[in-house]
Amino acid sequence: ALFSVGPVVTVSHGIGEGSILVLLHELAKALYYAHQEDGTSTSTKDWRSIPWIRVGSCGGLGIEPGTIVVTSQPVNGLLRPCVMELSVLGQRHEFPARLDEGLTNRIYEYGQKDEWKVLRGNTFCCPDFYESQARRDGAIGGAPHTVTVEEQKEFLRRLSDDHGVVNIEMESLPLAYFGTCLGIPTAVVAVALVDRLTKDTSTEEGRVLAGWIE
Repeated sequence: ALFSVGPVVTVSHGIGEGSILVLLHELAKALYYAHQEDGTSTSTKDWRSIPWIRVGSCGGLGIEPGTIVVTSQPVNGLLRPCVMELSVLGQRHEFPARLDEGLTNRIYEYGQKDEWKVLRGNTFCCPDFYESQARRDGAIGGAPHTVTVEEQKEFLRRLSDDHGVVNIEMESLPLAYFGTCLGIPTAVVAVALVDRLTKDTSTEEGRVLAGWIE
């Protein structure tokens, strides 16, 4: 779904890297053609100067559920910061993927003016919801899918202690990559629904989760 209210466009990007990448390409093309008439620009403002901000949910690491996280930079599934890996023509390629520091700072500073619980730190961005996030509640069992409780806790604590990761989700990296490629300022804001250091799935009531998301 896509909605436009004045100068603001909101759009659902679906779940995961593949879904959001399709949306980013299509949205960028729509904005480009919206500024064109007979092949020439109809606006004095470059559409690429407009900030793109992902707002969503995530799993936290050592933080209280309901905390709003402003991503400093994404860390990929191989624990490499600001690197997007894609297969192109049968070969693996690496691309820089950095969020806009100025935009991120402004969002974080704005969050300090209210009574919200807001922090910032790095985000572990995974290509899937279960295996890559070291979850133990998926449908597939047996090695290498299943990790022990000890392996899970050690890995998640290493994310936090060695890589400055405070939350986990699946879309920050492709957004940062896309923005870096086109020169679009990007940022990510997500509310933590669960502390992954204590459990895999949130057990809060639906009205509590809805309140956090709002």
